[in-house]
Amino acid sequence: MGLACWRGDLRGLSHTAKTDEQILDFWNTGIEAREDVMAAYDHVAVEISMGKPQLTCEERSTQWVPRGDIVKGSFLGVMAATLTTSS
Repeated sequence: MGLACWRGDLRGLSHTAKTDEQILDFWNTGIEAREDVMAAYDHVAVEISMGKPQLTCEERSTQWVPRGDIVKGSFLGVMAATLTTSS
């Protein structure tokens, strides 16, 4: 069952009118939907080539953010450790 179906069950229903078993079934359906989505997800890390900018400054937040999922760089001629921005 997809996440959209799970969310649709909640609209217009009062939690006080539900039994404990109905609430637990509702909760477990959401967990199962999340597990289905996670099992189907195949992450492919995006790596920006060395020599190209690894970070960019976001205008709205004025913070430096990675352009890809992996950040590589060197500091004062010493190769830095590779940082992965996703799990």
